[in-house]
Amino acid sequence: MLPTTIEISEDLYATEPSLTYKLDFESGRVRTMIDESDAVDQAIKKILNTEKYMYEIYDWQYGQELLSLVGKPYDFAASEVSRIVTEALLQDDRITSVDSFEYSRTGVDSMLVSFQVNTIYGAQSYTMEVAV
Repeated sequence: MLPTTIEISEDLYATEPSLTYKLDFESGRVRTMIDESDAVDQAIKKILNTEKYMYEIYDWQYGQELLSLVGKPYDFAASEVSRIVTEALLQDDRITSVDSFEYSRTGVDSMLVSFQVNTIYGAQSYTMEVAV
């Protein structure tokens, strides 16, 4: 006799553990292991420093498209930065939202962007320079 109902455990859809290798961005070496908020912080930095579609190792959802803003007017670029950064970061299921964007012009062709990333481990603030 076949069962009439199938029960699916909620545990099957649990978030993957975030334990990963710690990358030393300055020396280009792998150091130790990190977990939770440190792992999310590293993931955010990697996403923001990876141009989308440029590296075959990453799928097409990974990374950001900030190079598309080069040569665009400052006001347009400022409005697009928040969308691009938010879309890129929300691909990680540990990130719940990205907000509090602030922009300041740092040169003829660059801006400084500050924002807050809310994760399942708490909020973290970031600042990055974007070429326009």
